[in-house]
Amino acid sequence: MLDLKNSTYADIRQRRSTPWRRFELWMINDGKMYAYFGFWILIEALLFSLALVNYRYYPLWQNMEQLLGGSFVTARAAALVLHVNSALVLLPICRTVISWIRTTPLNRIIPFDHALLFHKVIGYSILLFTFVHAAAHYRNYYVVSKAMDVPYWRLLFTTGHSLTGHAMMLIIVVMGVTGHGKIRNKHFNLFWNLHHLFVVFFACFSIHGGFCLLKKNLPPFCSTGAAFYKYWIFSGVVYLFERLSREFRANMRAKHMRIQKVILHPSKVLEVQYHKPRGFKALAGQYAFLNCPAISTQQWHPFTLTSAPEEDYVSMHIRLAGDWTRAFAEVLGAREEHWKALERTRDEPAANDGALETPDSARDSADLVAYTPLSRASDLSVARHHRHDQQYPKQQQQHQSHHHRGSGLRANRRNTMLLVDQTAESHDFRSLGPQRHSNHRGSRFVSRIS
Repeated sequence: MLDLKNSTYADIRQRRSTPWRRFELWMINDGKMYAYFGFWILIEALLFSLALVNYRYYPLWQNMEQLLGGSFVTARAAALVLHVNSALVLLPICRTVISWIRTTPLNRIIPFDHALLFHKVIGYSILLFTFVHAAAHYRNYYVVSKAMDVPYWRLLFTTGHSLTGHAMMLIIVVMGVTGHGKIRNKHFNLFWNLHHLFVVFFACFSIHGGFCLLKKNLPPFCSTGAAFYKYWIFSGVVYLFERLSREFRANMRAKHMRIQKVILHPSKVLEVQYHKPRGFKALAGQYAFLNCPAISTQQWHPFTLTSAPEEDYVSMHIRLAGDWTRAFAEVLGAREEHWKALERTRDEPAANDGALETPDSARDSADLVAYTPLSRASDLSVARHHRHDQQYPKQQQQHQSHHHRGSGLRANRRNTMLLVDQTAESHDFRSLGPQRHSNHRGSRFVSRIS
C-alpha cells in the first residue's frame, strides 16, 4: 500500500515501476486473455500429440501405418485438430449469442470480450494444420502412386479427395491473407466478400472424407461415407440463425434518422452528426452499426458513439482507413480536394487568439471542414475563417461553441476553420434501436443515401 502522504512523486513512480507491479497491471489488463489463449494453444498441441500416438498404435489402422509410415499418422492427427477447430470457428462471431453468454457467470472464466480475437486464432490454426495435413498427404500420394504404378499427378489432381482438399486449402489461404489486419482495414469489401467462401469451404469439408482414401484393416472399410458435416453443423446452424436475426432486425425494426452535419477533421477523420429522434437514449461508450445501401446493402460496420448523452444529436468519428469508409465519405460529399485543402491549412504559421495572447497553430486538432446538408442542391462553397466572433453569424457562433463544449475543445483556441455548406437534400438514416453488447447497448443505423 502506497503512503501518499509521506511519499514523493518519484518514490510513487519508482514503486509503481517495479517488475512485480508491472506484472500485476499486465495481468489485470491483458493477462486473462493471454492466459486463455495460451491454454487453448496447449490444448491443441496436446490434442495433436494424443492423435499421433493413437493412430500410431491403434490396431484398425496398422496396415495404413505400415504402408505410409509417419506421414499417415501426421495427416490423421492434423485432421482431428481441423475437425475441432472447424466446429468452433463460427461460434465467436455470433454476436447475439456472445452478448447473451456475457451476462452469465461463465464470463468470469472465459474472456468473451475477445471473442473476435479467438475467431482469428482458430482461423489461423486451421490455416496452419491445413498445410500440415496437405504436406503429409502429398507424401502419402507419392507412396501410393509408386505402390499402384499410377502417375503421381493423377492422384494429386484428378481424385475427389485431392480436388476438395486443394479447393479448401486455396480458400483458407485466401481468407487468411485477406483477413490480416492491414489488408482487412484498407480493403474491407474484399475481405468481406471473400470471407463468404466459408460456405464453399464447409461444403468441400463435408464430402472430403467420403472418397475412402484411407481404409481400416477390417470391413466395412468405407461404409460411413461423407460424415464430416457432423463436426460443424451445430455452429453452422447457430450462425445461420444469427445472420437471419440480423437481417430481420435491420428490415423490421428500423427508424429514420437524419444527418445534420458532416465534419472533416485532420488525419482524415470524418465526424457525422445525426438528429436524435424523440425517445432515443444512448450512453457513453456505446457503438452503432452503420450500413450504407449506396455502397452495399449487406455490410454493417461498427463505430463508437462520440456524442455526450445530453447532446441533441448523435455523432460518430470515422477514420478513413479502408475502402468502405472512403466510399462512405464520398457519398456524403467529402472529396479528396477537401482533405487536401484541410491539410494545407495545417501547414500555416501559428496565430494569436485575441486577448488571451495564446499562440495557436493551425495544426491544432480542432481544424475542420463542416458539411451542413440543407434543402436545395447547388455547388459547394468554401470560406475560410480566422476569427469566430468577427466573421461567423451569431447563430453559427453559438452552435460552434456548443459543439466544442460537447467535444471537450475550447472554441477560442481554434484559429483556422474551413466551412463548407453542402446544399443537397438531407440524408435519412434508419435506427434499429438499442441493442445489448458488452456492458453497453449498441444501436444500428442503416443509411438511406442513394
